[in-house]
Amino acid sequence: MSANIIKPNRFVGLHAHTHFSTFDGLGHPQEHINFVLENEMDAFAITEHGNMNSYPHAHLYTKDLNSKGRNFKYIPGCEFYVHPDLNEWVTEYENKKAKK
Repeated sequence: MSANIIKPNRFVGLHAHTHFSTFDGLGHPQEHINFVLENEMDAFAITEHGNMNSYPHAHLYTKDLNSKGRNFKYIPGCEFYVHPDLNEWVTEYENKKAKK
C-alpha cells in the first residue's frame, strides 16, 4: 500500500514572537511579515507573551502593504497565562521564594 502525501498549498503561522517578547522572540514585526511574504504566505499571527506591544507596528505595516495592493492578513494575538486566584498565586510565590 503506498501512502499518498498531500502537501498543503496554504499555511498560516498562528504562534510567533518578536523582540517584544523578551527572551523568547527576535526581530521587529515588519521583519516577520516580510519573511512570511517572501515565503508566499498571505497571513500571519504575532502572539507576544503577555502584551500586545507589536500590534501598532504590525497593524500599520499591514495597512501600508494592503494600500499598495498586497493582500495580507495580520492576526493579532497574545499568549498569556492565567491563575484562578491571585491571592493563592501570591502565597505560592512567597512559599517558593522562602524555600530558596
